[in-house]
Parts: sequence; C-alpha cells; structure tokens
Amino acid sequence: MSSATTGIPGEETSLVARLDLEQKVRLLTGRDSWVLYGVGAVGLRPMVLSDGPAGVRGTRFDRDDPSSSLPCGVGLAATWDERLVQEVALALGREARAKGVDVLLGPTVNIVRTPLAGRGFECFSEDPLLTTRMAVAYVRGVQQAGVAATAKHFVGNDSETDRRTYDARITDQVLRELYLPPFEACVAEADVALVMAAYNSVNGATMTANKTLLRGLLKGEWGFRGVVVSDWSATNTTVPSALGGLDLVMPGPRGPWGDQLLAAVRAGRVPEAEIDDKVARLLVLAERVGALDGSVDGEAVAPPTPRAPIDPALLREVTARSFVMLANHGGLLPLDAGATRKLALIGPNAVDPQTQGGGSVRVLAVARPGLAEALSSAPGGPAVSVHQGCLTSATIRLPAAGSLRDPVSGDPGVRLEIRSADGAIVHEVAIPSSVVTWWDGLPEAVDIPGSQVVMRTRYRAEVDGPHVLGAAAVGLVRVAVDGSQLAEARTLPPRCRCSFAPARRWRCAWNTAPT
Repeated sequence: MSSATTGIPGEETSLVARLDLEQKVRLLTGRDSWVLYGVGAVGLRPMVLSDGPAGVRGTRFDRDDPSSSLPCGVGLAATWDERLVQEVALALGREARAKGVDVLLGPTVNIVRTPLAGRGFECFSEDPLLTTRMAVAYVRGVQQAGVAATAKHFVGNDSETDRRTYDARITDQVLRELYLPPFEACVAEADVALVMAAYNSVNGATMTANKTLLRGLLKGEWGFRGVVVSDWSATNTTVPSALGGLDLVMPGPRGPWGDQLLAAVRAGRVPEAEIDDKVARLLVLAERVGALDGSVDGEAVAPPTPRAPIDPALLREVTARSFVMLANHGGLLPLDAGATRKLALIGPNAVDPQTQGGGSVRVLAVARPGLAEALSSAPGGPAVSVHQGCLTSATIRLPAAGSLRDPVSGDPGVRLEIRSADGAIVHEVAIPSSVVTWWDGLPEAVDIPGSQVVMRTRYRAEVDGPHVLGAAAVGLVRVAVDGSQLAEARTLPPRCRCSFAPARRWRCAWNTAPT
C-alpha cells in the first residue's frame, strides 16, 4: 500500500507499517460500545464515539453528566439559517470535546419520505437541497471544534419498520437526485470525517457490504478519504463487508471481524492491503481529532475537562427560530403581555413537555423548563393554569413530575438500590424520575451474585380512582404497593390495577430478579 494509491497521507501509511497483522485487525472493531482500541507503539490513544445529533451524551449517560439538549434535526432545518446551524453545531462540538468525545455520531441526513418514519424528526427535511445545506453547516460546525462528525445513515435508511432487514430498491437516478446529495455534499464541501453504513440493503446488497455504493461511489467516485463505520450491530458478514468498503465494525469487542477477519487474511480471502487501508483511515481520523498524540499505553481515553453548558441565549434563539406557525386565527398571536391576565395551557405537553425524540438522539438534559414555567416567570406575565387534556399515547405514561418522593430523603424522585442476596443494600442513589438507563459503567454491585435492583418511591396520585401501574426491565420484574406484590412478569412488562386516593402518598416499589 502506498499513499499515492490510497490517497492517505504518507505519515499514516508509515505508521501502519509498524503494526503487525493482529494489531491492525484489532483496531477495526470497537473496544466496547463507544471506545476504540489504542496502540501505544504508534502513539495512538483510544478514541471515544458518542451519540448525537441533538446533543452529545459523552462517556456516561446519567444525571451526574447532563448534556445540552438542542432542537431536533427537523427543527434546525426549520430555521433555514446555515449560519445559525453552524454556530449551534460548533457549540455542540465544543461540548463534545469537553466531555472527552472525539467522534459525534451525527448528523442524520436521511430524507423524510413519510411523516410516519420513526426517526423522521432526527433528519432535516424531505427536501434534498435543504437537507444538504443544513448537513454541510452542521458538519462544518462540529469539526471546527476539533471533533469528527459522522454523516448517517448511508443510504436509504428512511423507515424504522424492519429497518435492519428491508431492501430499498432505488433507481440510480432517484439515488443521485434525492438520497445521495446530502452525503455527497458532506464529503465534497465539509470534508466529513466519517460516514455510517446503514442497517438496510439497497438494490439487493446490505449497506455494510455494498461494494457498489461504498467502494465504487463513496470512496471511488467521490474520493472519500475518511472512515466508513457500521451502524451498531449492522455488520453480519466477514469477507463481504471487508471487501465491500467498510472500515470499522461497531460495537465491540465481539463481532464478525476480529479472529474471523484475521483468518480470512491469512487464508488469502482478504488482501492485507485492504486491512492497511482501513487502519490508515483510522489513523487519519486520529490525527484529525488529536488522538495520535504520542500516548504510550494505548489504553487511556482523553479525560473530560471542566465545561459550561451551551450558552442558554444561543439555545433560546435556535429553539425560537425552529418554531413554524401554521395558522393564527383571529390574530391571537403574539399575546399582549399587558392585556393577558389569565392563560390556560391545555394538553399533555403542557403537563410533561416532550422536547426530545427517542433512541440515539435522547440525552439527559441540563434543564427542561416547561411552557407554563416560562410564562409564569415572565415579569408581569399572566396567571397560568395547566390542564392535562387528552393523552397522546395508549401506553402507560410516566408519573407526573412532583408526584414521586424519595422515601429516604423526602426529595422529589426515586430511591434506587442494589441489594445483595441477603437483602443488604450495597449501592444506592437518588434519581430524579422513575426511569434509569445504564449503557456502560454499571455500578460494580450489579455483578454481585444474587444481587437485584430495587426502586422505591412514594407516589401521590393526581386524581382519585383506579390506576394502572406498569414496569419494564430486562428479565423478571415485580411491582409492589404498600408492601404487597401486585404483578410479576419476565417477558412482557407487568401491569396491575389498584385504586389511589390523592390524600396520601403510596409506597410503590419495583425490583428485578436476583442475578
């Protein structure tokens, strides 16, 4: 392999030559869900990847490390302001860098072909031109902060239904006129560092092994010199994906490459030059984000640094600009602050504002003030009353803010405990809501044989009468009220019915089965 034939700078290709085959193959699968391997022999520290694109989670996903929450992609695009989007993305990149993140997994530049698409909110638009301009601005902003951006999901990944298995049959003309322009512009105009290969297939070939689109178009015709990373657990082949243009399999450490890829190279089924090119691309990425820093142990990631959240004034501006008024019957808006004495907010978002979508976009926000709070805090503002109105989902909703009290401290929230087999509490923490998500970094107490997770709270009902309680976790879950077990289930979330009166707080608990 030479820099003349690959387009990869000579310094990186010379570093590749210093690695043996086992070291090179090891670099091509993640160390874990979010961190890549380092190699002290060439001064490469591990790089950290983190979900976006409407905020950066960082290396942790808990209340001790909150994130600034941005408008979703369709909200950013509704501003029609490339300068503002680039400014916001720059601030996001700086927060990522402060969190110790090298690679942000965004922006999402798929095309919103239908409003029913589950991740449509995460994309910019149904229009390829608007999507392109927003994507370029976003990538430029993030990478200006020294953090690598990732254009995803390449390509045709526009439906959540069967998204891991469907085959999008798209003509070349439609691909080039509709689906590909945002990706092409990210490469040609913004020099995006990574492109994420999607779960789905296009024209019969899965995208993690689609030689026509990855090697022929992306790397060949467009001259992309960055890293093609798989969507998480999207790679299900060894040789086809290695020859098809994929560079990095995520997550790790297990996957279809590793020992299988090593064996394929030794058997002559995959040329070692292919491996060299992939590693060189990773080293170019490392150079861009400062990870080729002379680290000698190859194990320690870049530490987080003290930071302040993104400027609230900037967040306020981009959020306000993201709103689109579809109708203004009778000239009701804007409200006259001086003349409006009373104001009623009716609807579920008045009670529990839904400011984020789910999945990869969700972050634990620094703050989530509601509309009622904002209006009530305005000087001379109206008296505000809030009413639930209808529900927007048939599923059990989370308890309203303020209805839960930690039984130990009495503060709003829930007490989470990890108990050993004999019932002793070996780890406990106060959490602000009845939802807890652990990715990496589980408490060590979880690994104690026979341990179980117990969550306890005191619940005050908003209204009198019958209620349905539910819980969800991995494995067996039990639900109890005032010491009496009411439900238990292993596969489906358990539900139970009971009557609550608002006059008192009820002792509610749910726990997992012993491990």
